[in-house]
Amino acid sequence: MQRRAFSEIAVSEGIATNTLTDRLERLIESGVLERRRDPLDGRSRRYVPTERGLELIPVLVDLMVWGNKHTSGSGPAELVSRAVSDREGLLAELVQRARDFDD
Repeated sequence: MQRRAFSEIAVSEGIATNTLTDRLERLIESGVLERRRDPLDGRSRRYVPTERGLELIPVLVDLMVWGNKHTSGSGPAELVSRAVSDREGLLAELVQRARDFDD
């Protein structure tokens, strides 16, 4: 599930809203995310990755695989398995899903 609205992110991450606000603002300021108007609900805003953010996807996937191998292995098992067996396919899918904001 793609979590792009503030409320969706807050629920899934289980962190205080002021902490989430600060983190999202820092990601926007650094050019990793941008806040856009939701095409289905103009009152709502969505957080979507910029091109800079999309370039981080392979790094994050590799960190997840590394962390799963060298720590307690708490990454999502199915995602880790796919990253190991079909890294390029997974990366292509993740980038496409991130780009599909306007659909």
